Amino acid sequence: MKTRIITILLLAMSAMAFAQKKELKTAKKALDKQDYVGAMAALKAAKTNGTKWNDKYQAQYDLYTGQAMYQTGAALDAGKLKGAMDAYKAVQANAAADADMKSMATTALSTMRADIINSAVSDQENENYVAAADKLEMAARLNAEDTIMMYYAANNYKNANDLTKAVKLYEELDGLGFTGIETTYTATNPVSGEVEYFDTLALRNEVVTKGGYTNPNVEVSESKRGEIIKNIALIYINQGKKDEALKAIQNAKAQYPDDLALLESEANIYLELGNMTEYKRAVGELIKQKPDDHVLYFNLGVTSQQSGEKQAAMDMYKKVLQIKPDYYGANINLGNLLIEDDQAKVEEMNALGNSKKDFARYDEIQADRKATFQKAIPYFETALASRPGDESIMRALIGMYGITGDREKAKAMKAKL
Repeated sequence: MKTRIITILLLAMSAMAFAQKKELKTAKKALDKQDYVGAMAALKAAKTNGTKWNDKYQAQYDLYTGQAMYQTGAALDAGKLKGAMDAYKAVQANAAADADMKSMATTALSTMRADIINSAVSDQENENYVAAADKLEMAARLNAEDTIMMYYAANNYKNANDLTKAVKLYEELDGLGFTGIETTYTATNPVSGEVEYFDTLALRNEVVTKGGYTNPNVEVSESKRGEIIKNIALIYINQGKKDEALKAIQNAKAQYPDDLALLESEANIYLELGNMTEYKRAVGELIKQKPDDHVLYFNLGVTSQQSGEKQAAMDMYKKVLQIKPDYYGANINLGNLLIEDDQAKVEEMNALGNSKKDFARYDEIQADRKATFQKAIPYFETALASRPGDESIMRALIGMYGITGDREKAKAMKAKL
């Protein structure tokens, strides 16, 4: 009796296996005819007809599934792309798959990666950041070494305001020690005169030696590490996790104490948190390494001004102008600081009476105003030279020329206005 039962079971399993093989053949014929919908129907039937088959048939099923899914609107559908990708990777991992099947899966994955990236670029240009991010992350998963795609995926999630997914990828990149530094090789085309980029040094050297290309050069991009840490910290701040934000920055600085991008990120985080004391300290560290960076001095000037530290702000703006005399922001801010209490002076003058003492005080204040405006005018004039069409500066200068008694300049500025 036991033997009979086993025989019946074996016959049933053989029948299921036969049905499965039949459906796989049907799927293959449909694929050959580019009938991808029919292929998917046959594959679904093959899966339904039994729950177990040997690894060789499983490899065939996965290969056909990848081919069918990738052709049924996959280029526009992240879900189908992922399904095809998983199927092809299953073929690669299947020890029973023969060399031809694995080669087909590998080639398909390589083609898919290029198509996924192109589709993601299109999504990004159309500001469909979620779709772009999903596809770029898939492209990254296709090649473990392709971390730059993960970086782009994280940026797209951030643009889509999906901060949970964005910070997850940023943290993964941080854990991998990702810097995003890329080296490219360039040379000038002798015909077009344009600079061209080459993937390898050998290829660049070959066109220089044999093709007459000139001006060979090597370009190294800046590290993206500071930006990544900054984004992690800013997302934490957005989520109300201030302690985690500061910890992310400090951990990164412990590993890369001389990374300027990290120092800049740290300063930005403290600015975001409104911690002006630490912000100034962080910018001070930056200035030690970049003493000729006028923007750093300008930022310190702005924060000092916002904190009510007028003299400190003026000192910083003057530092800026020593480095870059025509810098608009420093000129206009410094000029405004010089005359910021003029309204109070005018109010005091208007409140004076007709006594001899009051007349003397009036003349004293007026002389002070004139001297102050004479100091401020050069800063406003330089600012106007940077932005010749700025009407607000023109009007301010007309008023100042009037107070200092420079009628010719006032007349000329009115005509210009």
